[in-house]
Amino acid sequence: MRNLFLGILVVVFLAGCSNPFFPPLKDKGELDDCLHVYSNWTTKTEATCVAKEVQERTCSLCGDKQIKEVGELGHVPGEAATCTTDQICTICEEVLVEAGHTLGAEATCTDDQVCMVCHVVIAEALGHVPGSIATCTEAQTCTVCNDVIEEAPGHAFSTIPATCITASIPGSCTRDDCNEANPESIVLALKHNWNWSSYLSGSGLRECQRNDCTVKAGIGDTGPAGGIIFYSTEFDFFTGTTVGDNNTVKRYYLETALVNEPSNPEWGAYGTLISGVTIFTSSDASVASIIGNGRKDTNIIANHLKNNTTETNRAAQLCVNKNFDGFSDWFLPSLGELNQLYHNRDTVNNAGGNLGAFWGYWSSSQYNNNLAWYMIFYNDEQLFTSKYVNISVRAIRAF
Repeated sequence: MRNLFLGILVVVFLAGCSNPFFPPLKDKGELDDCLHVYSNWTTKTEATCVAKEVQERTCSLCGDKQIKEVGELGHVPGEAATCTTDQICTICEEVLVEAGHTLGAEATCTDDQVCMVCHVVIAEALGHVPGSIATCTEAQTCTVCNDVIEEAPGHAFSTIPATCITASIPGSCTRDDCNEANPESIVLALKHNWNWSSYLSGSGLRECQRNDCTVKAGIGDTGPAGGIIFYSTEFDFFTGTTVGDNNTVKRYYLETALVNEPSNPEWGAYGTLISGVTIFTSSDASVASIIGNGRKDTNIIANHLKNNTTETNRAAQLCVNKNFDGFSDWFLPSLGELNQLYHNRDTVNNAGGNLGAFWGYWSSSQYNNNLAWYMIFYNDEQLFTSKYVNISVRAIRAF
């Protein structure tokens, strides 16, 4: 029995394997009836992140091979991708997620395009595309966004401004390609600004207080009391010494009131030669032309009439009692001062002085105890007449 079993094994072996006695019916590994005896599975190709492991085994009888695949490993992701850094596999370093910005709104004329995550500038602002250049009345704008690039500069009129003595001259626009006429009205001459309220007595001839004007106040200009200047000098003069008067104050101007005193009074003090009042018997006398005696003489005459007579409303009294626009230092002009008023009467009248051509005016100068000097304004004749004659009075003041 034992020998029979061994014999069967030998027959089976000889039949399934190559030997010179039993040639194979088919190629190795193709025998349908081989009872394969395979080896253990061995790794042919290692698995990677993306490829499966390949294993094989071989029949020890016929050499038949079997192959199979085992699942791949799969990637092991590294840190998440950012705007500038890829996400890679920590094993094979293959890029799993590429870096990239998250685009914000597209760039405009004034705003950059930035990443919505990291805020880095992706595309800089494009800048404006200028339209037509600005004109006097229209701004220059961007042809893309319509933002104003340059404001309209406005017209540049060649107007010559008004000065103290000349009116303004409106001109046209001087900008290129614009000859727009200036719609402004002509500004009349400004007139000089003497600002007498800040003028200090004795400070010399007054210069116009407007910028760029150095004209000095002179004959025909308005004085501090609203009268008309009829005498001015670069050389100072004094108004004499009497009660209430200050002889040390220098004077440079005489101004006349705008109208005569309301009545034609007598000179007063008929029959009396008032001591201290200027006296001369010839209009050619040097004292007759002196400027500065009128105020002194007027004060002396008024004090005499007040203290020594009952007379009222005489020529000197009307002047010392005059108060106009806050000024009360008016006086009756001396013959020399009255002569200056006569010679400048046209300028004074043109400025509103209202000097009558045929009127005679009292002076403060005496001829003698019964007579006093006056002057007729239709010629330059200087005369004397009785102190009780009624003649016009024009008050003046010095400053």
